[in-house]
Amino acid sequence: MPRGNIKYLLSGILILTLFLTVVPSTQSSQIAIVEIDTYNSSDFVSKNILFDESHCQNGSAVWAPGNASMFSWLLGEHGYSSFTNFNQSLDSGILSGFDILVIFFPQIALTAGELAAVEGFVSNGGGLLLAGISYGNLWGFTNNYLDDISTTFGIRCNYDVINSEATTFVDHNVTYEVTSWYPKLDTMGGCSLNVTGSAESVIKLDDKNMTVVNDYGLGRVVVSGSSGPFIFYRYESITYGDSHMQFSLNVIDWLAGNPERSFNVPEIAKITVGHGPSLSPAEVEEYSLFVGQYHDHTTHSDGQSTPEDMLDSGLLRGMDFMVMTDHAHKNPTPIEGVTGGQAMKAIAEAYNLDIHIVVGTELSSIAHTTGFPLTENIWTDDQQEGVDEIHAQGGMATFSHPGISPNYGEVMDAFESYGFDAVEVI
Repeated sequence: MPRGNIKYLLSGILILTLFLTVVPSTQSSQIAIVEIDTYNSSDFVSKNILFDESHCQNGSAVWAPGNASMFSWLLGEHGYSSFTNFNQSLDSGILSGFDILVIFFPQIALTAGELAAVEGFVSNGGGLLLAGISYGNLWGFTNNYLDDISTTFGIRCNYDVINSEATTFVDHNVTYEVTSWYPKLDTMGGCSLNVTGSAESVIKLDDKNMTVVNDYGLGRVVVSGSSGPFIFYRYESITYGDSHMQFSLNVIDWLAGNPERSFNVPEIAKITVGHGPSLSPAEVEEYSLFVGQYHDHTTHSDGQSTPEDMLDSGLLRGMDFMVMTDHAHKNPTPIEGVTGGQAMKAIAEAYNLDIHIVVGTELSSIAHTTGFPLTENIWTDDQQEGVDEIHAQGGMATFSHPGISPNYGEVMDAFESYGFDAVEVI
């Protein structure tokens, strides 16, 4: 399709072009204390997974994987179906439709009825995955409400901070082909776990329990001392990405009673969010995948390259489009905001270059918000005004890097009331 007739399909499909990380062979300690269940591949049964976000607060939803996450995408590639609970009570009614429940460090306490329902869910054959967070983290997140759930199964989060790689693994389905496990999660880390009763530790850092499993009634429970291994697969995963993917798949496979297997995912993660626009198959075929760059800066703000060099770089890499979003602050300046993109667009049009330049900005005196396409600068330190001014120019307001700072959590919680059109997914 000619680039001059580009159609923008603003549907619910996010395409994340990320590169697989090669994990070097690392020496690990394998301690066999439990007998591994063995299965045939023909025994695999697809299961429904419920990610709970109804107990998120103060930005914790930013770190809670749902059905539109890399974790969910990984599971979908291996035969599972994921759903997210945003506002329903975790009672036996909603839980009856699912096989596995996932809760990441809840910041709203579960009611006595919900706690009883979760215990009954596991006792009757359900799988439960819980993940904790480091003590005293900058975001103010706590494990107190997670402990309300986990102590029923003989597991409790300790008040500590763990940021070091664990390489001691018990021989278990959950540790199948896992070579490293890294608890760091951006500005947060993990916590160690206290174990009592029949619960057993399968991943350790020295004498600290980092991942614990338990067969409870007819069901199974996994508690991880960190959310990091379920989030950092490629971006900022250093050399742990592949091992984290394997670990994540192992956890769900074991909770589901499914066979051990090696993970296998495509290079491009295609994540579907909602149903998208109502298009016929013929209309869908009219759309093509375009490769480009979004949210970047030039020397018109804090970028390292001039608009000319950025444009040249995009052409050399064969990009179809570039969305340039230099920073703009509350006080007007001659060169900032839209000026970098405008300079690139002027060159591209003057020389009829085969690349589509979208002029935008990143409003940076508020919780960072990108707007595009724009025709003129916006100077403001008011969050609502920033979103409204972007819309006034016919642009799309996107909330930038929501996990960068604790104060961004409040804005994320008010995402809909501000009127944002999108949020960045990394």
